[in-house]
Amino acid sequence: MSSVLFNKEPLHLLKHFDGVIHEVELGLVIGMAGKDVTPGNAMKHIGAYFLTNDFTNRGMVGQFKQDGAPWCLAKSSDGFCGVSDFLETS
Repeated sequence: MSSVLFNKEPLHLLKHFDGVIHEVELGLVIGMAGKDVTPGNAMKHIGAYFLTNDFTNRGMVGQFKQDGAPWCLAKSSDGFCGVSDFLETS
């Protein structure tokens, strides 16, 4: 499995997941390598855009915070990064 969930694939939640929320974000595909890229040249490095649903299991976040543990696992379950088709910049 993978955290990436491609356009129109269904999200399958496990029964013990509690309070899954999402937020829509804009993603970028970096289309060419770069180093020390200046702000004026940054747009030349973007190859495509996409929308993403960033899912979070709020129940897990609460437990991880209470335990003092890192809560990144609450955001990395299978299918928790839904992405749209890419829109190429060209």
